[in-house]
Amino acid sequence: MQNRNMDIYIKQIAEEDYPAFAKISLRAYPTAYKASKTALQDIIKGLKDHESAHDMTYIGAYIDDQLVGGMRYYTFEMNFHGTMISAAGIGSVAVDLLHKKQHVAQKLIDFADQRSKDLAIPLMTLYPFRPSFYKSFGYGYGSPLHHYKLAPANFHDFKVHEGLSYLGEVDFAPIESCYMTYVNNHHGMMHKSTNDLRRIEKLEDCHLVVYKEDGQITGYMIFKQTGITEMNFLRQTIFISEMIYNTTEALKAFSTFLHRQKDQVEYIELHTFDNRFYQLLDNVEYTPDTQVLPLISHRMHDTCLGMMYKVLDPAELIEWVEDRVNENLVFNITSPGHKAFSHESGNNQDIETFEINPGSTSPIEIDMDLAVFSSWIMGAVRLESLYFKGLVQCTQADKLAHLDQSFYLDAPECHNTF
Repeated sequence: MQNRNMDIYIKQIAEEDYPAFAKISLRAYPTAYKASKTALQDIIKGLKDHESAHDMTYIGAYIDDQLVGGMRYYTFEMNFHGTMISAAGIGSVAVDLLHKKQHVAQKLIDFADQRSKDLAIPLMTLYPFRPSFYKSFGYGYGSPLHHYKLAPANFHDFKVHEGLSYLGEVDFAPIESCYMTYVNNHHGMMHKSTNDLRRIEKLEDCHLVVYKEDGQITGYMIFKQTGITEMNFLRQTIFISEMIYNTTEALKAFSTFLHRQKDQVEYIELHTFDNRFYQLLDNVEYTPDTQVLPLISHRMHDTCLGMMYKVLDPAELIEWVEDRVNENLVFNITSPGHKAFSHESGNNQDIETFEINPGSTSPIEIDMDLAVFSSWIMGAVRLESLYFKGLVQCTQADKLAHLDQSFYLDAPECHNTF
C-alpha cells in the first residue's frame, strides 16, 4: 500500500518527464485518445509541439522525484463585463492510478491558485471532469451550452443571395479580426489560446465559410459535412464547430445557407450560448429524435454545462462593476476550508468581507460562498434567484431584484478550448 503521508512537491515538468506525463494522461483518460500502438508516442509528440506556447506550462506533482500527476496551466486575456483582464485556467489534470486519493489533484489545484495570485491574476477557469469536485474548491457554474440537432428546413430562409464565400483552407489569420470584434463585444470571451489555434489548424475535411460586408468579414462558420452511415453516402449531416457573427446580416446569411441544404442534409448540429437562438427557427423540433415532453413541450436541444469559474480576488473583481449600483453593499464570502498543503483534518473556512459604496445608504449585507459568488459575478445567475434557492443570505432581500437590474451582469460565453 502506498504511504499516504508521502511529501508531494510541485514543479514544472521537464522534457525528460514527458513520457511519464503521457502515460499518466493515457491511463487517466483512455477514451480521450485514439486507440493505437502509437497513442503514447502521439501524446509525447503533442506535448513537445506545445511546449513553446507562450500561454501554457506543464506542471507536475512529484514524490521522491517520481511524477505522480500533472496538468496544463494556461493564461488568457478575457473580456470581463467590457474590460479585458488577465485570467488563468487549468486543464488535463491527471493523476497516476496508483496515487489516487493522496490529494495529488488538490495540491495541483492549490498550486495553480497560488501561481495565479503571484501573477496578480484574479480569476481561474476550467472545463471540469467532475463538476462537484471543483465546486468544493470554490469553482462556480458558468453558462449552459445548448446543443441543437435541426433539419435544414427549420432554419429561416432570409433569401440572402450574396456575401458568402469559401476561404480555402481553414486558417485563423483571415478571420482573426472578426473573432476579436466578437471578443470585445461579449463578456467571457477570450483571445484564442495557442492550443485552440493549433486545433483549428489541424481540422481535417472542414470548410470555412465567411460573410463579408463592404469587404470586411463580419461572420464566419467552420463546419464538417459527413455521411450519417457508411452504407448510404447520400444521408448526410453538417456539424458546425464554430459560428461567429457580428452583424444581423451575417446571421441571416448563415441561416439562409443552412436552410438551403435541405435537399441533401438530414440534420445540422451546432452549439450556442444564446438561450433565445430558437427564435431564429421556423421549427424547433430536435432531429432526428423528436419528443413531446410534459406540458406538451417539444424537445429543442440538449443543455449542458462546461466552463466553471473561480474568483481569486472577489474585492478586485467587484471594482469593475461597482459603479453600476449606488447602494452600500457589504459582501461576506465564505471560501472552501480544505487546504491540500496541510495534513490537518476539519473544515477551517475563511470569510472575506469587503464593501462597496460605503456610507451612501444603509448597508445591505450579502452572504454567500465563493462558488456562488463566482457564478454571480460572472453573470451566470441572478442574486434574487440565488436567494430563493437558499444559496444567498441578505439583510434586505427585497432589494435584490433592484440590484440585479442595476448590476445587469451579462451571462458569460467562451468558445476557447484548452
